[in-house]
This record gives sequence, C-alpha cells and structure tokens, in this order.
Amino acid sequence: MGKNFLYMLITVAGAVGVYWLWAFELALNENAGLAVSTLAAVLFSYFFYRRKDR
Repeated sequence: MGKNFLYMLITVAGAVGVYWLWAFELALNENAGLAVSTLAAVLFSYFFYRRKDR
C-alpha cells in the first residue's frame, strides 16, 4: 500500500466525518450534508493532488 492509498483513506474519512458532523452533530439537513461532504472530498483530493506534485 502506497501513499495514494493513504491519501484516499484520509479523503474518504474526512468526507464521512464532515457528513457526520453536519447531519448528526449539528442536526442540519442530510441532503445538504451530502453536498457539503462531497465538496470536502473534492477539496481534500485537490490538496493531496497538489501535495503529490511537490
């Protein structure tokens, strides 16, 4: 298992964590939580993509 797997694992865990905080801890709309967690996953992926180039 390489670095890419670790980055993917962190991205998925981060997106699930954002959804959990949004939908269950803050008790906000679950559909909006899915949208926000998807955005978080895209941002995590972009961050790791930029980090990999260095």
